Amino acid sequence: MTATALTMLNCHLTIPALYFRGINDMYVRHSRIQHGVGQGSFHSATVEFSATGRHRFDYVFDCGALKYAKLSPEFQYALKRVSLTKRAPGGNKAVLDLMVLSHFDADHMNGAQSLVKRYAVDRIVLPYLGVEELALIIASQADAIDKDTLKELHGLANGVGKLWKRPVTMVKTGPRKTEERVFSDDPQREPPDAERSEPPRTQEFPHPVSVVLESTGAAPGTVMLDEDNLVVGSSSAGRHDTWKLRFWNRGLHATLGEPGIWQDFERHYKRELPQTQTVVVPHHGAAPNAGARFYNPGLNHRPRVNAVISYAVRNSHGHPHPSVLADIAYAGGRLLRVTDDTRLGYQEIYLFRP
Repeated sequence: MTATALTMLNCHLTIPALYFRGINDMYVRHSRIQHGVGQGSFHSATVEFSATGRHRFDYVFDCGALKYAKLSPEFQYALKRVSLTKRAPGGNKAVLDLMVLSHFDADHMNGAQSLVKRYAVDRIVLPYLGVEELALIIASQADAIDKDTLKELHGLANGVGKLWKRPVTMVKTGPRKTEERVFSDDPQREPPDAERSEPPRTQEFPHPVSVVLESTGAAPGTVMLDEDNLVVGSSSAGRHDTWKLRFWNRGLHATLGEPGIWQDFERHYKRELPQTQTVVVPHHGAAPNAGARFYNPGLNHRPRVNAVISYAVRNSHGHPHPSVLADIAYAGGRLLRVTDDTRLGYQEIYLFRP
């Protein structure tokens, strides 16, 4: 039996699908918080595995918020509430296994460097950054990104370097030659020898997890295709008990309101979307007067899907737009507002058993 959950988050570049496959006495506990940081997005989560002793995976999705062009005090408060543990790889710092930044707008990443200084971040996942993408970022965000970070982004755009001295994996659009994935989802498939050969590390508690590409079983490199997945699990238990992150990238200007973009998105998540329980509404519920909308009613594909909107109560952009709220209501969505007035944010906890 397979238990599956999908959380699609606030972005226009990279959207992770998270789902679990378990057997025997395995279970997974997934807890996440959409923090009330104001005009921005900050999501932290923990995945705990149980089959071979407690294994733990901590990740953050987006890490920023603006208040009068500066990092909001609500974000600083939320950063202190992130519950992480010290493990051997982090030395004296608590470990964050993965930080995903959906795009380079300041309200989604201006707190990321503070987080990297505070915790031992193992890897950062970004949208693919080439020379063209970097030029657009510089044109629109140069005043909001410090010179050292811009220098590191320049290196990444040319295929070298790290970000804030941490390893980076950039998610690139796959070839879209077929609707089928480039790897099998057969739960009986054996993992590669390299993954099986790693001995269990029982001296640490919580025990560490491995993060590998599903297509190869190898650790992710600087670039991965969005047709692949990142697989998270205990190194000793194989792939039967795994948590997967599936990304999607159609470029800087892709918006779900465009029919062609939505069709690609829907095909990409054809196995996960029908089981979606929570979505974070893209771009804080924005709906520009000119151009395609960011929100697509297909996200609320059935009644009672949680539709989380993260925004500042007093913002100059008019977020969320009434038309987006109307679409969510028409679809029977469960609207959940996360603002600077709700500092504790929105929390959900799921326990998955096979």
